[in-house]
Amino acid sequence: MTAAIEELPRPSVSLARVLQLPANKQTVLRELVTLDPEDCESVTDTAESISNSRTVDLSAATVERYLYEIAELGVVERVQLTTPSRKGRPPSRVELRFPPTGFRRLFDLHR
Repeated sequence: MTAAIEELPRPSVSLARVLQLPANKQTVLRELVTLDPEDCESVTDTAESISNSRTVDLSAATVERYLYEIAELGVVERVQLTTPSRKGRPPSRVELRFPPTGFRRLFDLHR
């Protein structure tokens, strides 16, 4: 019980909201919850890792667009990284705003 409570991000969104997303975006999120932290250092890295999965038949560019759209909905949060040596907009990564274990189990039940 304590592990489930500790896994709940603050702030969080309802799993019902996550499960109302289109199937292709849920599939992207399903892969996202299984990635290792080193595969998620930026949105671009995350998108590439997800698109390389055998369960996702989407390009890295499409996955990246989906991640930005999902962030706009508040299901994940974009967190800017601090990289003072780079020019232009600082890169960002995504953080979950829903409990990954609960989502993974519900997603797998329906697929």
